[in-house]
Amino acid sequence: TGELRTKISDVAEGNDFSVEGIVLKAPERKDIQTKSGENVQLCEMFVEDDSGKIWIKGWRQQADLMDNFTLGDIITILGVNARPGLEGKLDLVLTSYSKIIKKN
Repeated sequence: TGELRTKISDVAEGNDFSVEGIVLKAPERKDIQTKSGENVQLCEMFVEDDSGKIWIKGWRQQADLMDNFTLGDIITILGVNARPGLEGKLDLVLTSYSKIIKKN
């Protein structure tokens, strides 16, 4: 595969990153109410590689991409966008073309 992996510590705001890491916090679903009053699903998990840690977030249908993963899984996450999150840290947000592949 010609996919380039980005170290978590090298992720900068922008589109189309692929990272590999271990799941430190299993995916957790929440119902979030948007400003327009719509209820949408958010799923988030916390992953780490040897350079750092980052939240992976999936909204709506993208939340389903995380369903099969759990604590300790080593995964490759393809085609995610980096967006500003809490406390000035970046989050990786799943897109319609993201894929998550289990390695172990």
